[in-house]
Amino acid sequence: MMLRWTLLILLAVAAGLDVKTRKIPTWLLLGGLAALLIEGLLQNAFSPGTTLAGVLVGAGLLLLSHLTRGKIGEADGVVFLWTGLVLGGLGNLWLLFLSLLLAGITGGVWQFFKKRRHLEIPWIPFILLAYLGVWFF
Repeated sequence: MMLRWTLLILLAVAAGLDVKTRKIPTWLLLGGLAALLIEGLLQNAFSPGTTLAGVLVGAGLLLLSHLTRGKIGEADGVVFLWTGLVLGGLGNLWLLFLSLLLAGITGGVWQFFKKRRHLEIPWIPFILLAYLGVWFF
């Protein structure tokens, strides 16, 4: 249970930075990953197959980031490594779906009212909101 709270705090900090600066420091990304790994190992919270499946979602996003030359941020992929450690494969896929849905709806509404052709919105706040939905519902 403590692992979920640690992830919530990490997501909240990353979401705030994503909104404010559109950059997530490497120390936060790697430090968060290390903290979740250490805490999960100490709590014996990981199931090898489930954890691997969850981490593969983040690894897939990191690969997409590379293939799209940064259209998807590397930080977003690392954040999904975080969530994959905690939620496992199915939970992380749900998180991916819900965060994309929330970001897509928000972007569509925003674009409708702002009439902008090119729109970039930070994704991590939507990952945070989706995480709260996955956790509590």
